[in-house]
Amino acid sequence: MEIVAKQGKEIRRYRAEGRLAGQGNGKKIGTAYQLESGEIVYLPDE
Repeated sequence: MEIVAKQGKEIRRYRAEGRLAGQGNGKKIGTAYQLESGEIVYLPDE
């Protein structure tokens, strides 16, 4: 699993590896939409 985050002009990539990736408790922090072009847009909850 990989997460790409952009703040201003800075882009950071986070890669989850190993058996712990995707496990545990969490909370909703936003919504992602896939456009017809295939691009994915993430909107954080405010």
